[in-house]
Amino acid sequence: MRALAVIFALILLHPLTVSADQPVGQVGTEPNKFHLKVANIGLHQSHAPCKPHEITYDTLPSNTPPRIMLECVIDRDSEQINITFSADGKKIVRVTRTQYLKSGDPQSVEVMKAAVKFYGQPNQFDEANLLANYGSAYSVSYSNRVPIITRNKSGAGLLITGYPCGDGTFGTEDCKGKGARFIRYDLVDAHELENAYKDGEAKFSKQVNDKLKMQKF
Repeated sequence: MRALAVIFALILLHPLTVSADQPVGQVGTEPNKFHLKVANIGLHQSHAPCKPHEITYDTLPSNTPPRIMLECVIDRDSEQINITFSADGKKIVRVTRTQYLKSGDPQSVEVMKAAVKFYGQPNQFDEANLLANYGSAYSVSYSNRVPIITRNKSGAGLLITGYPCGDGTFGTEDCKGKGARFIRYDLVDAHELENAYKDGEAKFSKQVNDKLKMQKF
């Protein structure tokens, strides 16, 4: 994961604020009760608007085991949607949408407010730091008014965050010319995602072992 605290430090810093003018009844804390969707894609769906295929992640940070994940990507000029499936491909466990904003587009804070109006009141809404947290997949704490985001081991939820684009250094993200800023919508079943990671690590290990057995000397 990128250095979230570093990126958030680039944004204006204010204490956490919570809006109270939207209903919260549609947001559940258990995976099978979490009904919010991203790009009309929900958790535990068996189908997606793109065909999943295996993607190998073997250049991850040193403390992250390599793995093979079942995913698909929808890549457009204005957005990129990444969909992660369970290892058996029977259900969606994560949907990540990155919405790119260019010069002339609404300000990030206005897009964030529109998203909150659409989804309803979040558990946490920090307008100044462009952060809205729904459900129980993520926990947000603060250090000197800088948000520290942690994905929990279980729970389902939607995290919406806003960032400036950068060059890929100092914790920034390279948007590859698609925009100057972006809003990220991260819909995830944390427990099911962890299971998919473990299955992916086992699949990668088996693949490597199978290739070793085929070596000729």
